[in-house]
Amino acid sequence: MNSMLGELGLLVALLALCEAQFDTTSCTDLSPVAGSGTVSGAMPPYLLVSSPTFYTVGDNPIDVQVFLIDQGASSYSSVIIQAQRVDTSVPVGTFELTDPTLRPLECGGDQGVATIASIDSNPKNLPLRLRWRPPVIALGDVRFVWSIIETQGGNIFLRREGFQQIEGPAASTLSISCPANIRAIDQRVIYPAPSCGRGAVAVGQVTCTPSSGSIFQVGVTEVRCVCTHVGDTASCVFDVLRTIDTGGPCNNPITGNPCSRGLDCRTAPQTLAGYTCHSGEGVPCQA
Repeated sequence: MNSMLGELGLLVALLALCEAQFDTTSCTDLSPVAGSGTVSGAMPPYLLVSSPTFYTVGDNPIDVQVFLIDQGASSYSSVIIQAQRVDTSVPVGTFELTDPTLRPLECGGDQGVATIASIDSNPKNLPLRLRWRPPVIALGDVRFVWSIIETQGGNIFLRREGFQQIEGPAASTLSISCPANIRAIDQRVIYPAPSCGRGAVAVGQVTCTPSSGSIFQVGVTEVRCVCTHVGDTASCVFDVLRTIDTGGPCNNPITGNPCSRGLDCRTAPQTLAGYTCHSGEGVPCQA
C-alpha cells in the first residue's frame, strides 16, 4: 500500500511539473502562476524579434512574422506572448496557432487570439516562429510583450518592458451616435441601439443606462450610452419622455389650468376638475 501511495505521489508531482505555467491570471502582467520559479533580473538568453517592423490594414494587410530566438539558450520551458496597443496596453490582432506547443489565452482584445502561451512546461526547442495578423482597422503602434521560463534552473524572465515594437497607422477616432429623444407612454421603454465605430467600420461594445427595456418613470429620464473599444471610449446621451395617456380630449374650461401654462397634455394630471388631457400627438393644450 505504501508503495502504491508513493508511486501515486510521484505521478502527481510529475503531472504538476508538466502543467502550463501561464494562465488567464497572467493576462495583465504576464507573470507565471505561483511557484513556477524565481524571477531573474539578468538579461535573458532569449530574444523576440519581428519582421517587418510595421503593419498595414485594409484589403491587403501585411502579416507580421514574430520569432523567439536564443541568445545563449537553445530551449525554454514555457512562454507567454501578447500583442497590445502601445497607448492603451490592450491586446489587439490575432496570432495564428500553427505551433502545437501553444494555446490561446482569453485575455480580451479586438479580435481573435492576441495572447498565447505554452501548453505545458516540458522543454521546447528554439527558435519559435509565429505569425501575427493585424487588426482590421488602424489602432496605432503595437508591441509584442512576453515572459519566459528557462528550462534549466527555472529562472523567470519578465519582459513586459523589453518589448518588440512595430509601427502602425494612427488609430481613427472612436465615435458613437445616439437615437433622437424619445416620447413613450408604456412603462417599459424599448429604444434603438446606438451605433458605434471608427470611420465606416462598426466596432466596440455599447452599454446604456438605463438599458433598453427598462421601466421608466413619468417625466424626463436621461439615457447615457458608452462605447468601448480596445481601451478607447466614446459616449452620448438622449432623453426619454415618459407620459400618461388619460384617454380624453383636451378641454380647458378652467383658467390657469396646467395646460394653459404650456404643459404637455400627456403629462398633465388627471385629477383636476373640469377638464381632461390625452396623449394626442404631444401638442400642448391651448388656453
